[in-house]
Amino acid sequence: METKGKGAGGSGTNKNGLPFEECVNEIQIENFTYKKQYEFVKYMRPFENKNFNSFFKPDGAYISNDFKNVYILECKFQNCAGSVDEKLLSSVMKLELYKNKYSGINFFYAFVLSPWFKTQKKYNDWYKILKEQNIVFFYGKETGEIKLNISYDKSGQVKLKISPSYKTNNIDIKNWISK
Repeated sequence: METKGKGAGGSGTNKNGLPFEECVNEIQIENFTYKKQYEFVKYMRPFENKNFNSFFKPDGAYISNDFKNVYILECKFQNCAGSVDEKLLSSVMKLELYKNKYSGINFFYAFVLSPWFKTQKKYNDWYKILKEQNIVFFYGKETGEIKLNISYDKSGQVKLKISPSYKTNNIDIKNWISK
């Protein structure tokens, strides 16, 4: 598999994963600020341990305005057997790395998983162990709508991208953060 040197995964990584990540949108939660990807890294820079090199760009993060608590949301899309599922197992390590990178801040970690995960009984043991480590799971679902993205390549040719639309239960996420 060729990855084109940009951290890309399989051929469906951007096709499926990026539209799915849009199901985690900013929810207005009192006393919290929402940031994602590089916005998070920049926003948290004043609190980082400069001697700690690792950094991550979460799909979404809610940071309490007093900087005492951060709730990380990672979206994982999979619709058949593959390697995305293995990323669930790294969550405990990532949680510890966040805590080391930004000492003195409480971190909480959750996944928003594609509907396929909900039907796979083989992960029940994983979910049990990860829940014991305070990793939380939410599930996205297709809305039945499609999104059309129109862009232009370098030569000026029109590129059309059609993808399904997803949503998650924002009330469940808000309750998790507001508890």
